[in-house]
Amino acid sequence: MPKLKPTDLQRSRALVRAELGYATERGMSNPQTVAKKIGMPESTYYRRLSEGESIRLSELWKLIKVLQLTDEQVLRIAKGG
Repeated sequence: MPKLKPTDLQRSRALVRAELGYATERGMSNPQTVAKKIGMPESTYYRRLSEGESIRLSELWKLIKVLQLTDEQVLRIAKGG
């Protein structure tokens, strides 16, 4: 069976995970610490990472500050690619 091309939603989710994961590693942090700093349970944070479109705007604002996301990263996350 041929390999299927990822959907736009799958590509967008992967991009959000990659951007936030990169920012977390760059900041020498881990997901548990980030979740604590933004006042979110770890399980919720992991769910938000896996479903990039479920991140709320207020959560994104906190992530921008905590992870020190660049404008380019924020735009890629917002545009989904």
